[in-house]
Amino acid sequence: VLDSTEGIDGLSSASDVAVSPDGTHVYVVGSEEAGVAVFVRDADTGALTFVESTFNGSGAFTSLFNSNGIAVSPDGAHAYVTSGNSFSVFARNATSGTLTFVDQLTQFEDSTFEILGSTRVSIASNSTHLYLAAAQSDALQLLAKDTNRPTVTVEQEGNQEDPTRFDRINFDVVFSEQVTGFDAEDVSISGVDGVVSVGNSMSDNQTFSVSVNSITTDGVLEVTIPEGVATDLSGDTNLASTSTDNQVTLDTVGPTVSVEALFGQADP
Repeated sequence: VLDSTEGIDGLSSASDVAVSPDGTHVYVVGSEEAGVAVFVRDADTGALTFVESTFNGSGAFTSLFNSNGIAVSPDGAHAYVTSGNSFSVFARNATSGTLTFVDQLTQFEDSTFEILGSTRVSIASNSTHLYLAAAQSDALQLLAKDTNRPTVTVEQEGNQEDPTRFDRINFDVVFSEQVTGFDAEDVSISGVDGVVSVGNSMSDNQTFSVSVNSITTDGVLEVTIPEGVATDLSGDTNLASTSTDNQVTLDTVGPTVSVEALFGQADP
């Protein structure tokens, strides 16, 4: 397998390689191109098929410059890359093998870590702790994986009328961190029947707009998010939602009026 052949990219000055625990994918860092090349692996022959390359600066990260080491966590959920004075974390798609940037550490942005001249990373068997060798810092840096589960709140949208006569009712759903896998099927409604839609209002995979439409009966609509329906980039699922005001009353029946003669009114 050679760089710049058959569409392969990212192998220039290849410096380290890692195989996923399930044996389905291979990851290579190339220091000259400051990137990670991803391959799918044939279990019988070992042959590799190029999938993609991720390069320094191609997303919201700049931590792959002089990339020189890579490891995949024993649970297969993440890939970790050492790059001179930086350390990068990627979420791994177990099916496709592709990598999604999660976070980065750089020596000059956070002096609490000793990662100058990072060369290699090793991961504990339970995937909760990492050990980073830093040649220029003369150090072995311990890093702990984020195991905190994301929280989520559900509240009436700021300009939502309550009570309302309109059968489109809006709520704000806010997670404590970026999540994946959250959609309309994960929203629980009670009190009335309706159709749920979800939008990522801030395009941050953290703040969502939830609307309930086509409500067929009047009543008090309550919206909640159950536990375990969304996953953060560390692989932790969410806790059940909490709220201050996650209810809206729908009242579409107008008032009735009656007119009667005053008591004692002569007639005729």
